[in-house]
Amino acid sequence: MTLKRVLRGVGAGVAALLVAGTLTGVAGPAQAAEAKPELDLSFQNDAIVNNTPTTIGTYINNRGDAPATGVVVTFDASAVADKVDISVPDWNEDCKLDGAKIVCQYGSLAPGQSETIYAITLASKPRVTPGDAGSVQVTIKSTEEDGAPGNNTVPLPVTIVASGPDLVALADDLGSETDRVGPGDTVPVLGAVQNEGDTATTDISVSWQLPGEGAFVERYDDCEYTDVWPGTHPAGYVYGPSWVTCVAPLVLQPGETALLFDPATGESLFNATFGKNLLGPDSLYGFLQVGLADEESVAQARKQTKGGPSFAAKLRSLTIQTSKAKRAAAARELDDSDNIADFQLWTKPNTIDFSVTAEPVTGAVGDVVEVPYTVVNNGPSDGGAGWKVVAPSGTVLLPSEWCYERDADGHILPESTTQGCSIESFFPSTASGYGRISSKLRIKIKSTPGTNGTITVDNYGPATESKHDNDVAKIVLGTPGSNTPGTGDGGSGDGGSGDGGSGDGGAGAGGGLPVTGVQAGLLGGVGGAALIAGATLFLLARRRRLVLVVPSEDGTGKL
Repeated sequence: MTLKRVLRGVGAGVAALLVAGTLTGVAGPAQAAEAKPELDLSFQNDAIVNNTPTTIGTYINNRGDAPATGVVVTFDASAVADKVDISVPDWNEDCKLDGAKIVCQYGSLAPGQSETIYAITLASKPRVTPGDAGSVQVTIKSTEEDGAPGNNTVPLPVTIVASGPDLVALADDLGSETDRVGPGDTVPVLGAVQNEGDTATTDISVSWQLPGEGAFVERYDDCEYTDVWPGTHPAGYVYGPSWVTCVAPLVLQPGETALLFDPATGESLFNATFGKNLLGPDSLYGFLQVGLADEESVAQARKQTKGGPSFAAKLRSLTIQTSKAKRAAAARELDDSDNIADFQLWTKPNTIDFSVTAEPVTGAVGDVVEVPYTVVNNGPSDGGAGWKVVAPSGTVLLPSEWCYERDADGHILPESTTQGCSIESFFPSTASGYGRISSKLRIKIKSTPGTNGTITVDNYGPATESKHDNDVAKIVLGTPGSNTPGTGDGGSGDGGSGDGGSGDGGAGAGGGLPVTGVQAGLLGGVGGAALIAGATLFLLARRRRLVLVVPSEDGTGKL
């Protein structure tokens, strides 16, 4: 029976006495309140975002006196989904993204327990106007009734700040699998630069890199060219310059695209030509890299006025600038992960001629002798090669430069009867000015040597071997008192003239590429920095195709 029912059943005076007695008399035993969890949440950092993904830390707490089980935290980003991209950190396995909502299952929270969770990552969409973007509604609940449900849902305000420019490189393949490029061909190199950021930019650095068997036709005064294979090469062979960097003096507003070619005529600012040494059939890679030009590069480009063709002038003739913008002194690009685009070069079949020769030597039983030998790429194609050595009977091979044998555990054997040899890198033709490797085999004579020792070169490149009769050289070992060795079949000559030049590699006997060890390979002597940089770009590049469609007028800037 409640207090109100008692009051209705008695007179006012009795009621007053009863109330007074109730309030001042000896109290009876009180009923304990039911224990409940009390969940709430707050945020570790404000949601101030640009186009760089930002993860928001969230504190979840149980301030009640009972455990909370089946705890679920929901991030409803529907109100901001048109302005920001929503994602869950890759390493978070408790949360799942479903449309614009993230739902996290967190099990139990004991009384007084607090946890920090990292469930939501936000980044502004391209070209969104900075300012208030709305709020993400974040809710926490558990299986049990909450003792203070009023603070179970909290808004997370989202503010977008200017990100700066975000340049994106796009490039098209050269040729195709069914329409390949071959020696003597010249093809346009098609590319574009987009600004996917929210800030205008100007003075953009544009850098193209072709495979080493190509060269840019244009020689702009205001661009810098890098030649991996410097020097004069025989007619018909092309060895660069295959790397060019220019400063594009144009303003790109958010969402705008600058084409480096004329879509109406197909005329391009850059054209590539290829020579007899082009690897093929193959699929090679080149790269386009864009970025904000530094002040020094801009000033240098403006100085280089030699009366020749100007990249800046040619670019302006192809580009319609609809706006003006001042260069920000401290401008920087926040997202440079999409500044590199690779493109494929599909090449036609080609031929190659590797040769090997070995000099005869004399040694007594028990001696360790060194046998000079030379491997030559007579061309016309560049490529790669390895060679196998078989020791003459009565002898064993010792480890030497380029050549050794390993056991089943990967350890180099101190002695072996066969060895595999490789430079483990690019092997150009002699037309490059290199193309020749001279080294020495180390052979231990244990008994009278036989005449069955050989060095056999093997073509590793895509080109077809055109001449097999010079692929094997015999190892000729004489002993003291015997006739002068080498009067028999000691090899196939010095590599022949071939179509790749004189065969002397431009360095004479023992010259050519520096011999610096298996891992260094040819990189040590033929522009290693450029080749290594190219390999790095290849690993980092993400393929972005250039679709040749005239830019739309809807502000998307897509090609």
